[in-house]
Amino acid sequence: GIVSSPRAPTVVDASGKFSYSPAIHEVLVWDLKRGELVRYMTPDGENYLKGEVTSLLLINESKLAVGYSNGMVRCFDTIEGGAPKVSLMGHKGAVTCMAASNDGMFLCSGGNDTDLVIWDVVGERGVCRLKGHKDAVTAVR
Repeated sequence: GIVSSPRAPTVVDASGKFSYSPAIHEVLVWDLKRGELVRYMTPDGENYLKGEVTSLLLINESKLAVGYSNGMVRCFDTIEGGAPKVSLMGHKGAVTCMAASNDGMFLCSGGNDTDLVIWDVVGERGVCRLKGHKDAVTAVR
């Protein structure tokens, strides 16, 4: 089986108890103390097999943002079984990086399409698109 795919880095929660690893279309949740796979975070719907995980961001202890190669960003609930709670579509290429506001209400995603998109996570909509980069956006803070 796949332990981790190379397109996105693995992230560890603040407690150091769990890690979230990209595994092609899914995110694997590992209990680091026990060294066991705890859960699969699997996207649902028609885009399930159309996008590979390309970016991960642990917004807070209960919310994981996942960027995909098809331009979608999904926010998963890390506590309630890893179900996807929010789906945001706004990039024309892979999502390469993400950052969130301190309160977790806003998310910024950058992509291979050279755009940055600011998202209202609660309202599940794009707030604005920042254009003008000459190449892929690879980092955002």
